[in-house]
Amino acid sequence: MPTIDGFEDLTTWDEAWTKDAKPRDELRPFHRINSPAYDETMKKQAVGNGYDCGCRNPDHDYETSVTEVITTVILQIGLNILGLGTAALIRYVKEQLLRTLPGWVPVQREQEKDRSKWRTLVEEEKEVEGLLVRSFQTWTDVPLYQWHRFYDWNFHIIPAKGYKYIVGKGNLLDTAKDEKLPVVDTGNHKRLECEWDCGAFSNLESPRGNTSSLNQPGPMYNHTDWAWPMAGQYIWISGRWIYDCGHEREDLFKTELHPCKALASARWEAVKFDEHEHFSPAIQFMFFACRHGGYIDFPTLNKQNYEFILDLPKLSSETFEFPIGHSPDFPLNTILVRPRLLMKVDYQPFSNAYGVIASAGMADPQVELLAPEEAGQLPSQDKVTIPLKNLAETTDSYGMILSLGWHDPGQAKRETTKKVIVSFTNIEVHEHHDFWITDSEVQIKFGVNGRWFSVYEGDFSARSKSLRLGKRVELHLNEDDYIAINCHGMEEDPVGAIMTEPANDRILKEDGRGRAYTWKGDIDQPDNFHASRVAADLLEKMISTLENQNDPLGIIDPGYKLRDGDSSNPIQVSKLMELTGGPGRVFRGFLTAHVTTVEDEQLRYTPTERDYVLKYTLEYHDQ
Repeated sequence: MPTIDGFEDLTTWDEAWTKDAKPRDELRPFHRINSPAYDETMKKQAVGNGYDCGCRNPDHDYETSVTEVITTVILQIGLNILGLGTAALIRYVKEQLLRTLPGWVPVQREQEKDRSKWRTLVEEEKEVEGLLVRSFQTWTDVPLYQWHRFYDWNFHIIPAKGYKYIVGKGNLLDTAKDEKLPVVDTGNHKRLECEWDCGAFSNLESPRGNTSSLNQPGPMYNHTDWAWPMAGQYIWISGRWIYDCGHEREDLFKTELHPCKALASARWEAVKFDEHEHFSPAIQFMFFACRHGGYIDFPTLNKQNYEFILDLPKLSSETFEFPIGHSPDFPLNTILVRPRLLMKVDYQPFSNAYGVIASAGMADPQVELLAPEEAGQLPSQDKVTIPLKNLAETTDSYGMILSLGWHDPGQAKRETTKKVIVSFTNIEVHEHHDFWITDSEVQIKFGVNGRWFSVYEGDFSARSKSLRLGKRVELHLNEDDYIAINCHGMEEDPVGAIMTEPANDRILKEDGRGRAYTWKGDIDQPDNFHASRVAADLLEKMISTLENQNDPLGIIDPGYKLRDGDSSNPIQVSKLMELTGGPGRVFRGFLTAHVTTVEDEQLRYTPTERDYVLKYTLEYHDQ
């Protein structure tokens, strides 16, 4: 698994990759091929003109009625909010709220100057693949139902060759500022943020009518193994190519894929195939698609198939020899067994996805072994086709984990495959936030190797200085495989409380009680006068939350620089074996999260301030 801080030059590693081929690479074990979005030129790069695509300028794109409403509300609640005067507060409100009308607009509108045609404009599905340098569920989003069903998952990606143009001219470089180091230093490389509303693709109905809750903030949490991607992995995502209207710098807006429509990733793990009594090395390829994105949905999933090259576990020899006679008089009485690829497809983890879910037999992945580069070599790759064209128009979600490994009749890999037990015990709190000092509502989200958990404490007492996690994961890994850990979270404030209200109460309505506003009819539309009416209703509903935003907790991701004394993350199984000295012996690990803030659209940490320490144990056992 690659190191994020100080990783190799991304301009050279993908030189051998083309639109339809890749070399075998255990750190980047798959590649989307024959993508219509692949383009090695930068001619199609988004130029950043968000205003031309529908983003609004708070200074002059709203009618005077907005300022009148702001002033009225300020007088009602008092002038001490945020410690600002009336003029400064009006400016703050416009920057914080009015830029969300709309919050996101499609880049394709740069090619269509006639705004009357926007509603019928056909948007292209765009794709990106590359190194995932951040993977977390955000702590803050516009909580109203037209914008979000629940909190987004954020993927920060350094795009590979063929997809760099998706990152627009308005996207910032990751750079240090004012002695506050960035969480990730990617050198001269811009990253693309991809966001997907966890409530939109979840079918976890809560008693209040929402699809997610702080106890269950997404379908990938709590004993459901979605193989959900973690930092350090290679990833592919498709989605809506947009400008984020809330992030403007010198009249240029950054691009994102938001919402996502599909994603894929891969991990190396041992799998119990039906043909074996033991676990054996395999690659697990995860593919998930859903036409529901939150503020906007996709018409269908079945418009195209997706093709990938997938690397396979290494083979030590081409044939295996087994004696079948019992007499020494027949020394040649043997059989030769050629390598045989084993396959397992698991749809069950995604049974809690949204709506009508594809099941086995509807669009099963098609696997084709690829010929090795030279005669006599063993196969090292295959082609995987996800045939979504086979799905019905009414299918909402498709998700599966494809496991591929080699038949191991001689059990050659049994000794090198271990059962690894990861136990998350608690987090130890350090007092660098006000909310750690007083009783608070705290949510911790953490995971290992694509398995995620969430713990919510609605009345966390800072006096305890510790929050119990109590989660246990059993993995099966080869000695060369890695154990990778993530942890992040938030402290909920009034704006977050709106997100957990019943769905009907979160719908923005005309005059607060009338017709529900729609995204395409009322929010993302070219009439500024009508937008001003929507803005007035938005302000009256949201003004009280302006100084009460949720606070992020520090992020622990695999591959980042560690505090002195922290345990390795990721850690190779062979290293764990060395540290423990034998099976069944416990290694006690801990990882430090630094106090994290957001500056210039970037997550930054203060290396001298500890937010919390995650404590866990590791142990391994022979098969």
